[in-house]
Amino acid sequence: VIISFAIVSLILWKTYEFFQHFKDEERNKMENWSFAQTELVNSSTNTNLNLTLKILNSNTSTPMIVIDKEGNLSSTKNINENKIEDPEYVNKLIEIFKSENKPIEIKYQGKVYSTIYYGNSPLLNKLKYYPLALMLIVVLFGAVIFFFYSSNKNATQNKLWSGMAKETAHQIGTPL
Repeated sequence: VIISFAIVSLILWKTYEFFQHFKDEERNKMENWSFAQTELVNSSTNTNLNLTLKILNSNTSTPMIVIDKEGNLSSTKNINENKIEDPEYVNKLIEIFKSENKPIEIKYQGKVYSTIYYGNSPLLNKLKYYPLALMLIVVLFGAVIFFFYSSNKNATQNKLWSGMAKETAHQIGTPL
């Protein structure tokens, strides 16, 4: 039991480390996306934008909202298009994204051009529940062990009582 607890603790610790590493990687992807957006804004008509556009189109999982300097919705990515029309929904989503990740500002000539609010990807959201599922498995495993030992103890006690009753009946000469 102690060894299994140690193994589960190690797995939970490594899962937490993996989660943090994955979150940092998402942050780097979003910063690259913001640099590409800045490059697009700063580009002239003769600039080759193949790499910039490839980076901008590479985000296929992280939900994000881009708000311009006036506070208007500039663009969205990986968010339900039907719900994005509702300003109340957008404001709630921005608050959720702020709580999940620090917004990234896109600057142009030293001034904030727009702000990117981004949330956790679906994979990252699923990873949050992995430790809970693992803990549930550990609790169930512990319950099975507890009930096994409890049942075994009760069976031993019942055999003892049964043996004592037979011995007592034998001593007084009455058959059971």
